[in-house]
Amino acid sequence: LWYTSLSDNKELIEVVTAAQIIYDGTKVVVGANKANRRYLAGLDSETGKVDWMWSDLLGLRTNPTYLDPISISEDQYHVYQNKLMFTFSSSTYCIDLDKGATFWKHRVDLNRFDVCTGLGNMFINSGRADNSQLGEELYVGQLLGDPIEKPIVRPVYDRTEYDPGSFQYGYIERELPFVAGKDTMIAVLFIDPTKTGSLYQTAMGLYNYTQKRWVYERAILNGPSRFSNITWAKLYNGRIYHTSGRSMHCHDVLTGEEIWSVPFSQGFALSGFTIADGKIFTTNSDRYTYCLDPNTGRQIWKEESSGSSSPISYLNGVLYFLGGGDGKLHAIDASTGQHLWRLKSPDEAKDSGAFFYGVCVAVPGSGSGKGRIVAMTGLGAYGYEAIR
Repeated sequence: LWYTSLSDNKELIEVVTAAQIIYDGTKVVVGANKANRRYLAGLDSETGKVDWMWSDLLGLRTNPTYLDPISISEDQYHVYQNKLMFTFSSSTYCIDLDKGATFWKHRVDLNRFDVCTGLGNMFINSGRADNSQLGEELYVGQLLGDPIEKPIVRPVYDRTEYDPGSFQYGYIERELPFVAGKDTMIAVLFIDPTKTGSLYQTAMGLYNYTQKRWVYERAILNGPSRFSNITWAKLYNGRIYHTSGRSMHCHDVLTGEEIWSVPFSQGFALSGFTIADGKIFTTNSDRYTYCLDPNTGRQIWKEESSGSSSPISYLNGVLYFLGGGDGKLHAIDASTGQHLWRLKSPDEAKDSGAFFYGVCVAVPGSGSGKGRIVAMTGLGAYGYEAIR
């Protein structure tokens, strides 16, 4: 339907965002290159028009003249009342999506990974103070109000044995907030300090933020292993689903009890998974896309596809994603696993590196109209009519 160039000098765009951020019904957030600098851009999925571009970045604590090379992925942002909040290293940003302008920004004296989320006006991230000899703790701030994040609680890490030559501090991989009755709860998925032999152990705690107490402190997700980590996690129907190295797991969020675990031959890399229409959809580095039953982990179908991929977008019974193994825009019928699209990037005619990569967003249509698929290449963005 349309094409928009997002590189002003024909240099390839880096992955500024792989997050599927939709606002004002038809607008999406994409990445852009301007004078070899990373920008976020607000793009209208109906027309391809760029409404704004933003690059109001802070410098690194260790080198203030070097600006943050921002990169936003799924599980690394929170949107509330058209305010987009995300973190990068020691910086925390909030952008007014209506104006494409900085709402607020600040730097914190924390060592942390770029993982954050939120619930309503509250945003949640994690980190470890410079002078702390302990692991990361949860921090909370307000998008509209006091934005300076304050520490609230630290997970109960297992420090009985750790490898002194490796990572000695536990760290938080995901925070998943939800409301139970009148209480705000936060499921905290974390990794213990590295054990001897470079072995990693993961656990989950459930914190009642309203009552300021742990419902339970530790439920083991994975025992010590070289492949024990937490790459993606989602909350769905009272259960936590997460990928860990070469496996996917399901746990009861209120008890921490494991319900099922499914092994895969390869890992999930940046692909992750999505849950839609009562099913789990994921792409794996074994070059297949899978559909699983969320209640049992049973495989419903699998389809040869691309290996790794961008995060999967779902719209009206169709899965859309950008293939990491082939650089194509894929569309798969969610019911049958049948491929509907394998589109090559038209920009490859201009530059062999300008295949499809970065973010793919399926934007619902209005009324009975078809939606729009926005797919990034190394040089710009393409807008396609959705299949349904």
